[in-house]
Amino acid sequence: MLTLLMLVLAVRPVSAHGYIVRSIPEDRAELERAPTRVQYWFSEPLERQFSRIELLDNTGTVIASGGVDPEDDSLLVLRPPTDLPDGAYVVSLRPAFASDGHVVGETRVFFVGERVAGVEGSAASDAAVPLEVVWRGIVLTSTALLLGVFVLYDRVLLPAWGNKQYIAGFLPPRVLTRLTWIAGVALTVAIAGNVLAIFQNAMVLFDASLPRVVGSNLWNTARIGSRSGETWTVRMALLLILAALLALTIYWRDEKPRTIAPFWRALMWGTALMTGTFAVSSHAAGSLVMPWVGLLMHWLHLTAVSVWTGGLVALVLVMPVALRPYEGEKRRVALLAAMRRFSGVAVAALLVTVTSGIYNSLNWLFSPADVGTSYGMALVYKMLLFVGLLAVGAVHHIAARPERYAQWQALIERMGSWRVTLPLEAVFVVAVLISAGFVSSTPPPTPDFIESDVPAPRADAAADNLTAQMTISPGGPGVNTYDVRMVTETEAALVGTWRAAPDTVFVRMVQPSTDVRGEWLEAEAVEDALFVAAGDEIDTEGEWLTLVDVVTAEGESTRLAYQWNITNDASVLETIPPRWQHWLALAGVIAALCYAVAPAYRAFMQRMNLNALTVSVVLLGVVSTGVIIRGSFAYISYVQEQSGLGAAPPPDVINTVLPDADSLRAGADLYATNCVWERDSRDFEALVERLPRTRDAELYNFTREGFRGLPACNALQSETDRWHVVNFIRTFEPR
Repeated sequence: MLTLLMLVLAVRPVSAHGYIVRSIPEDRAELERAPTRVQYWFSEPLERQFSRIELLDNTGTVIASGGVDPEDDSLLVLRPPTDLPDGAYVVSLRPAFASDGHVVGETRVFFVGERVAGVEGSAASDAAVPLEVVWRGIVLTSTALLLGVFVLYDRVLLPAWGNKQYIAGFLPPRVLTRLTWIAGVALTVAIAGNVLAIFQNAMVLFDASLPRVVGSNLWNTARIGSRSGETWTVRMALLLILAALLALTIYWRDEKPRTIAPFWRALMWGTALMTGTFAVSSHAAGSLVMPWVGLLMHWLHLTAVSVWTGGLVALVLVMPVALRPYEGEKRRVALLAAMRRFSGVAVAALLVTVTSGIYNSLNWLFSPADVGTSYGMALVYKMLLFVGLLAVGAVHHIAARPERYAQWQALIERMGSWRVTLPLEAVFVVAVLISAGFVSSTPPPTPDFIESDVPAPRADAAADNLTAQMTISPGGPGVNTYDVRMVTETEAALVGTWRAAPDTVFVRMVQPSTDVRGEWLEAEAVEDALFVAAGDEIDTEGEWLTLVDVVTAEGESTRLAYQWNITNDASVLETIPPRWQHWLALAGVIAALCYAVAPAYRAFMQRMNLNALTVSVVLLGVVSTGVIIRGSFAYISYVQEQSGLGAAPPPDVINTVLPDADSLRAGADLYATNCVWERDSRDFEALVERLPRTRDAELYNFTREGFRGLPACNALQSETDRWHVVNFIRTFEPR
């Protein structure tokens, strides 16, 4: 309780579970006119059903609401009214993160016109939800004990005390009965804690009280309607399967005693698998650095902690019963046999715990300042408790090997007997597991490099009597929204037709350097004079063109063209490359795992009849297999690379002429006077049909060499004229 109180007092608001990586408009932005869309990108995918965004005026009245974007599940978006007057506006955000089911609330502010004094947003709190801390502490502690008791049986007690005269489990009945009781209680508590977990998750997702969650069956909606609920269902199913297997070991103890040992081994592996569900619903799922590796490291960390701490508590609980018949030297020998076995397992688990814990910490602590956040402080307290646990464990390790640490035995004896120090270590175990639940419930800090915002690219273009402003949001490689706002138009009748005609504005992205173009996108009329489309056509940084065709009700088209220099600076940050510290920590984890499996490997090798020829053949087979696999991957990569180059090789010539309205008019005149191409001919129809899959470089060659029965346009005077014609020919392409 003291540890929990210290952790609670250390909490202070800083950030959210996931965090905002980009926003339009920026927080406290001063805008000349109302935004066309309000958008917030987050570091993790969101639950569509439970995430919302609202726009409020300075009186607190909700004037617009939205949710998760249909094209991007990490984006909250709403469309504000078109007639927002000057003033201050508050954006209320309530994202529900799909990785762990956490929901946070915060507000952002922007101003239309001049800044209004006294209007401030509120940052999301990083305080852990007390009820979540409770259920996580319950479930993690009981799961650790559950895995620990099965590992203790299979890896410690069977090798130390196993006797084939006890057919049912190869251990004395009193010992197996106590282990079964421990496992049964741990399973019962884990199931109860898991039930509490879905209730708490539903309370957060629906912002409802516990009676309403239970009475209205909202917990079941949360279970089937969220990713965290799906993970909960898998965990509960595994817990029930484990309970059924444990019940069978009790039922078959007398009828089928030889099945007990295999069942307990299956229970050990099944529980280890079940712990993986905690990794799926942890912070690791939203890691910016190799998320899949982060999930694996979290699972390894939790498994290793459970083996060490859960095994220790189980050992403390089973020792009084197991050693009851023994006195004097026999009692000491039996105790040392078990402690030596457990000490070896604990050291291996400790190494994996430390190395994987370091790796996990590096996923969230990017600077020294992050240690001062709530997450950092919770992690510090956990480490302090861990050090205390490690100190008591070291005492037991020394006491279990008197022949190796003879000079320390007198000091160890003065510190107390096993009956004193083992329960003390168990107390540290419980404290560490509670602190682990607190760390899992506390939001990680937002990295400093996330804070910078890059303005969305925006440009104006004019053609004939039409002027339009285009914005690409956020303006980096990936999914973007394309907003086209008509600024001026002398023909007032055209404005009235934009909403009436569904096919009035088309948007296309083109990258001249690769001669690649996306499909024509039909922009949606979200309000008078504003059209919006979205797509993932921008896949690399570099120069890009946006072609916008505005079509009147009479079918007349006006071309607007925009040029952009797309950079990765504006991309929504989804992943970052690992730092050298990550690779070093990962190497430490691999070394710890090698140490952990070394005894089993040596035992396996001893059971094999090995000679020089056998070893040579095995080594040759391993090396040959590695070479073949490496060569196969290299060949596949080469084939894929060549296939990509064959499908879209770099163009021989690059279209350097912007296909705007002026270019199209010039191309039409040049085409009419220099290209004798009959539009009603089959060859011209074939050309039009293949335009969507024909590159500009090919069209350029067609104007020089002709296409089937269509002659070359030899009278064109310059390369620029030829590109004008190519741009004009593109207008025949069907949308």
